[in-house]
Amino acid sequence: MTHRLAAALLSTALLTAGTAVVAPVAHADSPGCVTRKEFRKVGEGMGMKKVHAVFDTAGRRVAKDSQDGLTIETRRYSTCSGDGGVGVLFRNGRLSSKSGSF
Repeated sequence: MTHRLAAALLSTALLTAGTAVVAPVAHADSPGCVTRKEFRKVGEGMGMKKVHAVFDTAGRRVAKDSQDGLTIETRRYSTCSGDGGVGVLFRNGRLSSKSGSF
């Protein structure tokens, strides 16, 4: 019984410690702006939260409209080059199209 309790506590400690160590921390390689590399990483069907995680920013909402069960949202992101910008169209929270000028 003592061995089971010890094993359970050890497993819990290792899982907890592993979670603390392994859990990804947001390390923004380009906080607040989008690089060409990040732009190429996102694709059609990707969720908005994932796009924001890749871009290291939520950007700025330009437009949003909902009708008949369809939500369309357009977001604008700054590029790290300082010139141009990135535009993304989301349909029901999923990337539908993107455009970028760097």
